[in-house]
Formats: sequence, structure tokens, C-alpha cells
Amino acid sequence: MKRKNLGLLISVAAFVTFSALPSTGKTATDFPKKPITIICTYAPGASYDMSIRVIANGATKALGQPVIVENQPGGGGYVANAKAYNAAPDGYTLILNSSSALCLAPHLRKAPFDPWKLTPIMSYGLYPILFAVKADSPWKTFKDFIEEVQKRPGEIKLAASGPIDAMDNLPMLILKRQEKLNFDFVPYEGGAPAAAAVLGGHVPGMAGGGGTIVHIKSGALRGLVAFTSKRISGLPDIPTAKELGYNITAESRYAIYGPPDVPKDIVMKLSEAFKKAMETEEFKKVAETFKFTISFSDADELDKYHRDLSAKIRAVLVEIGKVKE
Repeated sequence: MKRKNLGLLISVAAFVTFSALPSTGKTATDFPKKPITIICTYAPGASYDMSIRVIANGATKALGQPVIVENQPGGGGYVANAKAYNAAPDGYTLILNSSSALCLAPHLRKAPFDPWKLTPIMSYGLYPILFAVKADSPWKTFKDFIEEVQKRPGEIKLAASGPIDAMDNLPMLILKRQEKLNFDFVPYEGGAPAAAAVLGGHVPGMAGGGGTIVHIKSGALRGLVAFTSKRISGLPDIPTAKELGYNITAESRYAIYGPPDVPKDIVMKLSEAFKKAMETEEFKKVAETFKFTISFSDADELDKYHRDLSAKIRAVLVEIGKVKE
């Protein structure tokens, strides 16, 4: 009788122990078991599209399952984000976002998703934003520009890449607010027309990204400051705003997110696979082609960066009257 009771106790204990184990259905133990889809909010051929395809290729090798890129441009990324937001939180549906889609657009119009409930996975690069002037400009340093604005309040007009509240212009708007500077903008239809205006001598300077870097490398423009967390690879002589004493960092990140509540161990496995893809020569070549900075941020770093940037952007938008308090 005692032996039967002992056997029963062992069986019950084994059952309880087994039942207490976490389900492997939502963990990385057997993840992935099928293809993973990354939704790209940009059209084929753009830097976001080309870079995520290289990342996907590298991750396919690391994970042992196909990582597929699905382009879904338009609507400022809202349609694509809504699709990713409503997907199952199992790591099989992800989205490539820019900082603008998370930190700028939701302040200007209601989003069909909550940016802060999306699960950050990692970031693999920075779309740099710089302030540049024509190569023969009398402003040799960023300090020269600041002093000129202080001497001539309200007189200096800079080229704006698109609408005043576009991502490329935000660092200068933040600077204007922080330093209480008085200068204005002339809006152009994108970075290329803005650069043409500077090169043509119509305006003295502009903030911009990859298109600006091309002209800096050719010698037509002179970069005075980079609003990046570190100096831009290939442009080591351009100081960052922080180096010059200005608390401004406004890069747009190439950021991979998932639906709300993706388990942490799956996030880690995905992040590690994408990070490994960053080590390939193919990825380094696409970064050089599109002049973006290779930079890894894990989920926590990415989340903090975007929350801080969103707060700064909101303060600027309130000040220029785009958003109400």
C-alpha cells in the first residue's frame, strides 16, 4: 500500500512539475518554425528597402528560416504599422520603421496604432542629418553661423527640406528653441531642391541627410555640424552637435519593431540574428551606397531613444504651432 501511495505521489509531483513549465509555443526554444515577414514602409529601391533586404538575407542564414520583405508604402507608414500592430505577437510579423513614423507623424495626425505598444527589436543604422553651407561660405564653423544669427536676428533664412516640420529640419528647430535663436526657413520640395538652392546661392545653408552628404563629399557643400550620436563614418572632420555643447541628437533610425507583447526571448533571438547580418560585406556596401551610419541599438536603447526624441519633437511642434498643448 505504501509503495502505491509513493508511486502516486511521484506521478502527481511529475505532473505538477511538467504543468508548471512555460509553454514553448511563445518562447524562442523552437523559434522560428516558419518564414518571418518584415513589412517595409518604403517603396522598392529606397535605402530602407535595400538595407532591410540585406539584413533579411543575413538573418535567413542565421535563423534557418526565410526572412521575407514585403513592401507596403504609402499613408506615412500608418497602413503598414496598423497591419503589424494587429499581427500575432509571435515574432513572425515585423515592421521596419523610421523615427519619423514613430516620433513625428503621430503628433501631427491620429495614428491607428499606439507607437509605444509596438515591441522594439533593434536598430541597425542611422540616417544622418547635418547642417551644411556652400563650400565658399564665410561660415567656416557652426559657431560662425550661431554668431551671425545672433548679430542679425530674423534676417537669415535657411532652406527647409520639405515642410518646416519635416524630420530633416527638426534639429535646427530644436536648436532654435533651445538657444532662443531667430532665423527662418524657406520650404523646398525635398532635400534635392533645398541643396540646389544652397548651391545656387539663394539661401546660405540647410539641414539634410544622404543627399547633403553627397554634396559634402564632392566638395560643393561644407558640413558644419552633424546631429548624430557620433561622427559620421567617412566625414570625420564634421563635429557632432553634442561635441559643440548642444544637447541635440536627431538621427532617424532604421528600426525593426514587432506587434505588442512579443516575448523577450524571441526579441533577443531576432535581435542577435539581425546584428549578425550587419557584419556582412553586403550590408557594409549598401550602407556606403546610401551614406547611412551602421549603428546597432538593442530593444531597450531603441525604445529610450525614440521616447526621448518624441518628447523633443512634440515640444518643437507645440512651439511652431503645429500641435496644441
